[in-house]
Amino acid sequence: MVIKVEVDDKIYNATATYLKEKGGDEEELSKAMAQGAANALDKAYAKHVPKAVRDYIALEKSLSKKKKSVSQDTHLKEETENEQREFDRQDMQ
Repeated sequence: MVIKVEVDDKIYNATATYLKEKGGDEEELSKAMAQGAANALDKAYAKHVPKAVRDYIALEKSLSKKKKSVSQDTHLKEETENEQREFDRQDMQ
């Protein structure tokens, strides 16, 4: 999800300028700002969302990851079997 945040132009530009002097760049600043926003959301989530709901969401994420992992493993197995068949066909010729 993308969230837009209004910031003071002067503060942003000054920060970007001095960050560049220290070898950083605007991408680094953008990452720091995104991380700060993510941390703020995590705090609000922990404070306001009931634990049972957080646990349910964590369970859903866990199951989704396992499902993706199994799907990827199956796909890799199929690719390996197909490659082996192709190798066997070439070997027989």
